[in-house]
Amino acid sequence: MAWHDKWPHKVCASVLLLDGKIEGWKTGYPPKKEPGEFRAYWKRDRLSDYTVEYTCFEVNNNQEHNEAFRKLAREWFRQWELADDLRGSAPYESPVNYFDEARKLLPNSNCLRRRYAAVIVSPLGEPLSAGWNEAPIACTTCSRDGVEHNSGDYSECRSIHAEQMALLGVDLGQLQGSVLYLVCDKDDKPEPCPICKRLMAYCGVELKEALT
Repeated sequence: MAWHDKWPHKVCASVLLLDGKIEGWKTGYPPKKEPGEFRAYWKRDRLSDYTVEYTCFEVNNNQEHNEAFRKLAREWFRQWELADDLRGSAPYESPVNYFDEARKLLPNSNCLRRRYAAVIVSPLGEPLSAGWNEAPIACTTCSRDGVEHNSGDYSECRSIHAEQMALLGVDLGQLQGSVLYLVCDKDDKPEPCPICKRLMAYCGVELKEALT
């Protein structure tokens, strides 16, 4: 049996720090306790300046094991800022790029003006739902031609928005604290319309900020 199949066991998070910022990190067992265990991340001219911090979570079943990896360790890492030249992903981000997952859904949209897609992810990093903007009957002309984008006036539009479709796919009680990843075929940093912002706020869902 592997260590993670034995109960109870520990899941540990270790961080390599330079000037109080994260240069390297590891989650698993055993913990890394010395800078020498993070050799790949060293700046050789500052070896003596590195410090290591670590913590461990005792878990008793698969659910607690997954929560330690996906939530507890990530929250612990957040007490430090990231080094500007950190290599690899941030220690508190999901290994899955849900912006990329949302982009795969853009072709599902039948909107004539802009295609949107959204993925909602739980606080534990699990995908909960997805959606895209879509009219129930395909449009041949757009009733909003000439209307300012994201004006909030959708009285003539037959489409449901990506955020709305995604929100409808999850029970309200599961949405609190979750994150919504939103993409658009014509905007690198799309913003929900005023109606979707109101719905997201009511459901306790935050918008994940896109990096460019």
